[in-house]
Amino acid sequence: MRKALIGVSLISLILAFFHCEKQDNLQLTAEQEEWKTYNRNVDSDDPDYPLEIIEDGFKIIRIYKTPAIKKNGIEIPEIKHVEWGWKYVVKNKHPFTRKKVSVTYILKDADGFEITSDDGYVYINPGETETIQKTATLNYDNLERVSYSGWTVTHSSQ
Repeated sequence: MRKALIGVSLISLILAFFHCEKQDNLQLTAEQEEWKTYNRNVDSDDPDYPLEIIEDGFKIIRIYKTPAIKKNGIEIPEIKHVEWGWKYVVKNKHPFTRKKVSVTYILKDADGFEITSDDGYVYINPGETETIQKTATLNYDNLERVSYSGWTVTHSSQ
């Protein structure tokens, strides 16, 4: 009888554990896992503008948790994070000047409000194309707000 109770209690405990995990299952949708890519160029009236934006895009990579901790009597609750990635493919059209290209990549909501952003840069030799590709994080509570992206770009001669 005692073995049976221990077995039932153990099974109940295992089922309860998996039930809790299932309720708190943090999974991405197929749409979130796919790259959202754009073919947008710099809005410039200058026909000699030295950069051509080939492609940019972003995707959601994963969701993860930072566990709750208690330190010095202060309890910090569990935090859910989203890791996202972005890429920016740019060509230096200038025939003989190396460029430092700096980009701020921005995730926005449907109303155009900035949710989060990340910065990157690359050095590009004349006539060459380079890719800036990075990852960043945002709070899980903001994931559903992400609707589209934007960017700002600057360049300097090197």
